[in-house]
Amino acid sequence: MNRLVNLCLPRRRNVGRGCNSYGFSLVELMIAMILGLLVVAGVIQLFVGNRITYSNNEALARVQESGRFALEIIKPFVRGVGDSGFCGGDLRPRIHLDVAGSPDLDFFNWGRPVVGWEAIGTRPGQSTPYLITSLDPDDASFADWGGPGPLPPALRGRSVPGSDILVIRRQELVTGVTGSSTATNNPGQPNIVTNTGHGIAQCEIVMVTNCSTGADIFQNGPSAQANSLTKSGGQCSPGNLSGSASPDWSTSYADDMQLYRTRTLALYVGWNEQTQQPGLFQIDLTGGSANVIAEELVEGVENMQLLFGFSDDGMSLAAGAWRPASEIPDWRQVTAVWVSMLVRSPEVAGTEPLQATFSLAGTDVRNQEDRRFRQVFSSRIAVRNQMIKL
Repeated sequence: MNRLVNLCLPRRRNVGRGCNSYGFSLVELMIAMILGLLVVAGVIQLFVGNRITYSNNEALARVQESGRFALEIIKPFVRGVGDSGFCGGDLRPRIHLDVAGSPDLDFFNWGRPVVGWEAIGTRPGQSTPYLITSLDPDDASFADWGGPGPLPPALRGRSVPGSDILVIRRQELVTGVTGSSTATNNPGQPNIVTNTGHGIAQCEIVMVTNCSTGADIFQNGPSAQANSLTKSGGQCSPGNLSGSASPDWSTSYADDMQLYRTRTLALYVGWNEQTQQPGLFQIDLTGGSANVIAEELVEGVENMQLLFGFSDDGMSLAAGAWRPASEIPDWRQVTAVWVSMLVRSPEVAGTEPLQATFSLAGTDVRNQEDRRFRQVFSSRIAVRNQMIKL
């Protein structure tokens, strides 16, 4: 018999014979090795399975977190669109901004507190789904969007192809600031003296009103002081009307004046060069349309489609029809916004590449084949102040 080991322990006293100790045979070692490999393979399989499950759950959680957060960011802004502060009603301010014929008209037109641009080729009900082939903003032209007018320069080269764009405007009260009761603040003067420092930066667009006899929208000029606002001076975009075209203040302002920042935000799906991921971005136009800075709000948003609830008769409080931005005849009669976003996981997950068609506000969108998780998040949001005005 073959023996791998033949050892004999030292003889013990009073033992008349030696001890014969035998080792493992080759067959026994091979069986032991196979059993050991099976155990190791089982452990590895269990580890890999747990790792895949963890990655999938992590990716799904990231998608759901990003989608819900994106909607929660958009909802309060849309609901507050067209806010006239504590004045209520349909306030009709005097506009001092020089926007006539300007490409920035759709940003600062008081009659359009909400506007949008529809990506060409993403119309609801089209026969074939829109296929996402590129997420590079440089692959799109500003002519690839239709809306109230041409896409303004501040938005060009920012949005990924095939994704809609939303612009919303609301008023935010600057507390503790009124007109000075000791100053005349006559309509013919370029400045409005305030009772205290206002904190309004140069070129910020603001509204002053007393809710009864007047309201004015203008861009705070570069020559403004800490306790005064002015509509004079240039170097802002779009700037104020000047010379003989500049109107007077609509009224004299005293300590019953209220001061509001005019917050104008543009929301779109952009591309983050650092993370190499798409996301929901905004540009803040409160300081005008020059030198705006893009800010990413939520990562992972791959596509956004919009429909607008349009009141056909101008009287109904409910949205009579859902229309894309390119088919809105009068933005003053928009009473709701239907926001639908396709959100993907930042990391790859799963084991097989997937390609699917998703319905976003009536538009079918199809992703490129990859291993990322995706989910649609939608909400129909009432534009409350517009509904009150109809």
